[in-house]
Amino acid sequence: MHLGDEVVGERRLVALENIEEGGLFKRLFDQVQRFFSNLISSFTD
Repeated sequence: MHLGDEVVGERRLVALENIEEGGLFKRLFDQVQRFFSNLISSFTD
């Protein structure tokens, strides 16, 4: 976790099950989706 540029906390992340990495189109779709999600959230903050 960050507060500005300062790290104020860390946690280990443990997955309950393995998940295969998506193919090229899945990763591309996810990246486009994150781009628009970040774009929209920048207007709502």
